[in-house]
Amino acid sequence: MIDPNILRTDPDRIRESQRRRGESVEVVDLLIEADLAKRAAMQEFDELRNQQKVLGKQIGPLQGALKKATDEAAKAQAQAEVDALMAQASTLADD
Repeated sequence: MIDPNILRTDPDRIRESQRRRGESVEVVDLLIEADLAKRAAMQEFDELRNQQKVLGKQIGPLQGALKKATDEAAKAQAQAEVDALMAQASTLADD
């Protein structure tokens, strides 16, 4: 097992080890590329997770505001219906 810290800090040491064993040195370069890609992906993941947390904190108050707006709109609509029915009742009473 290759220690990722040694791979990052001293890749030539790993290459030399590969040469002594008669193994491919290209594997070291592939491992370095894979490690860089993994670290970049993890960093992007962390950034996206932080954005998600920020947005999550913003959603709660917005949902409350939306419910309040919906309740107010429903109240206004109900009041309009009551007013219309009272107007109809008033018209019928006059007849």
